[in-house]
Amino acid sequence: MKFLKFLILGMLIVACKKVEYNKLSSSFWNPKFALPVAQAKFKISDILNQSDSTSKYLDPSKRPLLQFKIKQSVTGFSIADAVKIPNFNTLPVQTIYSFDRLNSTDLNLINTLAKYNVGVRFRILDILKDKDPSIQLNQSIDLNFSNGSDLPKEFKLSNIKFSKGKIKVNVSQGLPHTTILKFTFNDITKNSKKLQDSLVYKPGQTSMVIDLAGYEANFSTGKLTFSIDDLILVPIAKDIVSTDKISLGVSMEEVDFESIQGYFGQLKVPDLKPDTIEIPKFSNSGNSDFNIAGKFGVTNPTIKLSVTNGFGIPVSLNLDNFKLLTNSNPLPTSLIYNKNQPYIFPYPLNVNDQPATGTLELSKNTVDSFEKLLSSDSKGIIIGGKIAVNSGSTPSTVNFIKKSSSVSLDAEITLPLTGYANYTFSSKKLIPLSLPSEGIDMLSSLKLNLSFKNTLPIDVDFKVLFYDEFDNVIKIGNDTLNIFKGKFLQSPELVYDANTESYILPESDVNKVPFKPFSIDIDKSYIPYLKNAKKINIFCSFDTFNKGNKSKAVTLYDYYGLEIKVFGIVEGKLGIPKNL
Repeated sequence: MKFLKFLILGMLIVACKKVEYNKLSSSFWNPKFALPVAQAKFKISDILNQSDSTSKYLDPSKRPLLQFKIKQSVTGFSIADAVKIPNFNTLPVQTIYSFDRLNSTDLNLINTLAKYNVGVRFRILDILKDKDPSIQLNQSIDLNFSNGSDLPKEFKLSNIKFSKGKIKVNVSQGLPHTTILKFTFNDITKNSKKLQDSLVYKPGQTSMVIDLAGYEANFSTGKLTFSIDDLILVPIAKDIVSTDKISLGVSMEEVDFESIQGYFGQLKVPDLKPDTIEIPKFSNSGNSDFNIAGKFGVTNPTIKLSVTNGFGIPVSLNLDNFKLLTNSNPLPTSLIYNKNQPYIFPYPLNVNDQPATGTLELSKNTVDSFEKLLSSDSKGIIIGGKIAVNSGSTPSTVNFIKKSSSVSLDAEITLPLTGYANYTFSSKKLIPLSLPSEGIDMLSSLKLNLSFKNTLPIDVDFKVLFYDEFDNVIKIGNDTLNIFKGKFLQSPELVYDANTESYILPESDVNKVPFKPFSIDIDKSYIPYLKNAKKINIFCSFDTFNKGNKSKAVTLYDYYGLEIKVFGIVEGKLGIPKNL
């Protein structure tokens, strides 16, 4: 993980300076020379500012946090797809008017008028009303949404804005003349005007169509009502007889909506299809100079799923398919979301409201063993579960759906830089060393001095190994020549911070941390083995799991850092006989 790779990325090794022993004075004093071997310097902020494009190092005022924002929509869950308005064969064929209600004298009158007006319109409805003032050509149709669909019986549609659809007038019997019927649908409007349309029937025709696109309907009464306000004939040379009638049925077909309102009941919606939120991969790809191996764990991560819901329906989610994916285990590990089950999606209350927003938080307060979720082994989390619509609600609850409505989850992973780590690392390439090959046998002693300033809340294990010109580790017998064995670059004094629940070094104390020296006296018997030393490698490791207070979680702030300087100190009697 990048913020835990601070030592690796910070090791900027410089070449050594060669000392020419043959130019030293051969006097009787013991000269001492400091040979620069290696140095390193870095700050945590250097690492954080090089984060992947998928991550964002937050403002230092909000330190210490990394944050990953991953926007993805929930898949396999669309309420709009669950609401399919059925075709309504809402009116069985009914006789609007039968001419057997007229006597032969009235029929003869109508036929005489028709013969004198062949091809010319005349209003027959006025004649019919004159003969029967009580005539009403109105119809009221019950709307039963549960017929022929998967909608629940309690589904009630009060308002609909049509994106498409048609009213189909099916004529089973008509007059022997071209007939114009003027329809008014009282519950369907556009711009506050009722839907009116004049349909032209010609003998032998079976249906006529009214386009509903762009209209709105109020079906709060559960009925579709219409009237035939006018009846006009365009006669041909044929008589109306007493067995003639106008019989028709009305259907509503191919309906789709821009928005609908009502109470939709327990809609049959599919479960929330399991969707994976990938956890950004923390790799060492940004560092080409060092090898690294280890593990980390984070004690208090949070994943906030920012919910945006444009559906005006109470929807609940049970996260019963909530799992962790790891690199080491081919099978996902189940996680338990233990709070606020089921989660109730926020929803807008009115059709003109903006989508409602809310947060589903996954943290140690809501998920059992959540500290497992974000570690060096984490790959992603699977979120899935059962969806329920209108669970616990009553028909008085107003529901609405707009065609543009959607439900989305924006995953935001907030990662406080607090946790545990165990890492080892070393240079990928060996570092040239400039100890002399001639004269080293004359040295009476050799030291390596190290000066360090460690403002990290971690003790760092430090060692240097020596290599010959063939890159073989120099050994004494079977043992590697490890002159720094058991030595640590100690962390400063830390204080407990309740906000992060960890031990920290306050920023105000960083400049108070001094450089600390320590020296390694190389055993005199080791000096001949260094004659062939041409290269070195620097190894570091740290472990916050098992070292006293460091077994508690530590927090990494951007102002933490480490400076190291390594020097070789030589001391000897050059050119002087040993018995002098």
